Amino acid sequence: MKKKFLFLLLISIFFVSCNDPIFFTVSRELPPLKPIIGGSPSKMVLYSGNMYVASGKILYSYNGGWSNVRTFSWIRDIAATSNALYVCHEAGKNGVITNIFSGEQLAAPGNVNSIFGTPNGPELYLSTSNNNGKFNIYEYNGSSFSLVISDVSDLRGAANDGVNTYICVVNGVYTSSGTAIVNSVGLSFTGIILLPDNSVFVMSRDGSLRQINTATNELNLPITRLPNSSSGALCIWTDGVNYLLLAGLQDINTSINSSDTHGYRELELNDTGGITANTGFKWPGASFPTTVSDESRYISSIGKHGLNSIFQAPDGVLFASTQQKGLWSYRNRERHGGWQWNAE
Repeated sequence: MKKKFLFLLLISIFFVSCNDPIFFTVSRELPPLKPIIGGSPSKMVLYSGNMYVASGKILYSYNGGWSNVRTFSWIRDIAATSNALYVCHEAGKNGVITNIFSGEQLAAPGNVNSIFGTPNGPELYLSTSNNNGKFNIYEYNGSSFSLVISDVSDLRGAANDGVNTYICVVNGVYTSSGTAIVNSVGLSFTGIILLPDNSVFVMSRDGSLRQINTATNELNLPITRLPNSSSGALCIWTDGVNYLLLAGLQDINTSINSSDTHGYRELELNDTGGITANTGFKWPGASFPTTVSDESRYISSIGKHGLNSIFQAPDGVLFASTQQKGLWSYRNRERHGGWQWNAE
């Protein structure tokens, strides 16, 4: 009788556990694979049909498979424009910029910290440290540098809508002529993105998503917001028909890795590739269209990690640069449990 009781007790615990959301999520966890690209990878950029990412000393290229492009002493950042791929790397104690395919090291005006380009323009934007503990923002047009903004926070991105270029720094948004966007100075920003309908949006640290009114050079009120702080990762994803804006989130006040404060969320775009009013961010896998086939697997995998960058490669594979666990991707890994987020 005692053995029978213990057997029934174990069976009961098993069924109760399977119905508990926490136990169910744990049951959906898959063993993490060893990343091809470890550490804290950089943002990902596209140039001439290839995706590029850097981690530590190595610049990597992806076009269905991986290859090492070049090794440096240490890579701070990478950027692509319409006609060049650049790496910001360390030379001694300073950051310098090299045009990868020409081999030219640019005569940048100072210690370079961050670089950003726009896919539809040749201009490169960079931040250099100044003597005031702040940064100066420069534009490089392919032959010379010009100062755009001085004494601001570090660079967070650039976007060109086909007419104008907008530059996002931590404490404001500016045009490429140096004019401040009204209502933007003093807020804290993490990124900027161009949507398929050519509208330009910026994300603030508190998770608020705001559109730049390009006609008046004003920043509109938030159209929606993340359920937590923004990590700065922004990406447009498509399955060929539908479009989603993906945004990484991270609670900077906690070190606990949780799907409530890490990973990314999805915002469905309308038929023109823009954002419809009253549309909110949702969990991946919660409803169609979505980037994943299983919400619980998302929660137990990439949902637990802070993300530096999200990017969809030309072959459709979605990648994420985690802040500590290397580069991840969403793939069908038949030998490891099917479709899942795991280390690339």
